[in-house]
Amino acid sequence: GGFDAIANVRGEVFFFKGAQFWRTARDGSLVSLKPAMIKNFWIGLPPQTNKIDAVYERKSDSRIVFFVGSQYWVFKDTQAMSGYPRPLSDWGMRRANGVLVDRVDAAFIWAHNGKTYLFSDGEFWRFDESKRGEQVTWQPDPGYPRNNGIWEGMPTHMDDVISWGEGHAYFFKDNFYWVSMNDGPNQDYVSPKSTALDWLRCPAPPLAPSVPSPRNPKE
Repeated sequence: GGFDAIANVRGEVFFFKGAQFWRTARDGSLVSLKPAMIKNFWIGLPPQTNKIDAVYERKSDSRIVFFVGSQYWVFKDTQAMSGYPRPLSDWGMRRANGVLVDRVDAAFIWAHNGKTYLFSDGEFWRFDESKRGEQVTWQPDPGYPRNNGIWEGMPTHMDDVISWGEGHAYFFKDNFYWVSMNDGPNQDYVSPKSTALDWLRCPAPPLAPSVPSPRNPKE
C-alpha cells in the first residue's frame, strides 16, 4: 500500500506510484479515473523511471523539483530544464554521522514559515530557498539534521508530506495520512485517516459479510 511520492503542484495533488500517477483537482475530484504514465507527462525523466522518491513545487519560481535516487531534476511546467539531472550532493545534506544523503524520502514547503523541508531515513533538513537565486549548490539551515520524531504524532518514516488547505502539514504513510496543524512541529495533530477515501474518493471497503440467517425450516 501507499504511494511513492505525493505533491501539491499548482493547487492539484499528484499521487505517484510506480511508473504512473493520479491527480486530483482543487475540489478533490480525480482529473482522470485512469492513471497517467509519468514518462508521457513529465518530459525529461528517464523513460525507465519506475519510482519517484519525492516531489515539491518551489515557492520562489514555481519550478517543480523531482528526487529520484541520488539525483534530482528541476522542471519548468512539465519539461525538465537543461543541465539536469544533477547529484543530490548539491543540497549539502549530511546525516548526523557526517555521511552524505543519497536519497530523499519526502519533500515539502511548509506554509507555516515558507521553508523547504527534505526528509531522509528518520532525519530532516530545512532550507531557505528565498535567497537561493540561480545557485545550484546549497546548504541547509544551521542546526540540521534533526530527528523526524520532533513532528509529534507523525510517522517518522513517511512516504511523503504536503502543505494543504489552511497550511497544515499532511504526512502520508502506507494507506493513511496524518494532519499536523500549522503552529510548529510539536503541535496539535489529527490521528490517521484513509488516503483512498478522503483524497482519491475510493469507495469504502465492503462491510464484513453478515452471517446468513438460518434457513426457514418450513422451506
